[in-house]
Amino acid sequence: MMDTKVVNDLTETNSQSCSFCGKSGKNLNDATNDLNETNAEKFSRGFSPLHCYIRTMELFLKVAYRLRMEKPTWRVAKSNEAVRQREATIRAEIKRRLGLRISEPLPSGGNSNDGNTSRTFFKEWRTICEITGLNEDLLERMYIILVIINCKSDINVEVFQNYLETTRKLYISLYGWYPLSPTLHKILVHGGAIAKHSTVPVGMLSEEALETRNKSIRKFREFHSRKFSRTANIEDVFQRLLLTSDPVISLMNRKSSDSPLNSLPAKAQELVILN
Repeated sequence: MMDTKVVNDLTETNSQSCSFCGKSGKNLNDATNDLNETNAEKFSRGFSPLHCYIRTMELFLKVAYRLRMEKPTWRVAKSNEAVRQREATIRAEIKRRLGLRISEPLPSGGNSNDGNTSRTFFKEWRTICEITGLNEDLLERMYIILVIINCKSDINVEVFQNYLETTRKLYISLYGWYPLSPTLHKILVHGGAIAKHSTVPVGMLSEEALETRNKSIRKFREFHSRKFSRTANIEDVFQRLLLTSDPVISLMNRKSSDSPLNSLPAKAQELVILN
């Protein structure tokens, strides 16, 4: 379970480039690469399924903000009043119709673009398309792809790769003027190789557990640790995390759920291996 920052450090790449092929900027639209996709070690780090939702949502919103420009372009000055006005209109309409707060600052830092917001954004893709003017086929396909890489079922790699490539070509034909983000590039170009070399379904390696534990760490440091020494403080937090991560304890309050396959959209079920 690694987030993007850890992968960038391990591969010595920056956040604006692909950690697999090193491409950045407009080159991210290009699917050609000289990588040896049979090298399991190269793709063993996978990608961050939770942040794939968030970063992809942010990309499509940026595209939507620029759609009404006479000549849509990637780089837009912050002072562009037309784009700023359209952004405000879209955010207000999404909040009114879906109750989602988009890019609103939070008192504790960061903004409101979290996992739950992005999941609802793509699940309600029809409403989002009505509000933003984005292509319905493309947004539905992205919803299916994101559901697949976040599920805990084995992926039919060959079918999935074809689905990814068709989606990439559709994006380029519609919005090629706005380059793919590094995250979306990893999904659409390298997603098949990542799924192929993953020892478990890629959704099982989600960084969501790491993100969820942030609030636990803050609580443990404040209320359940010694304060006279940094070493003692960290030791107490570490031991508390070990205690609460014990399988017997962590499963005590977990509610039983239906098979994950039952909750997948019908089109998503075509891309996984049914047991």
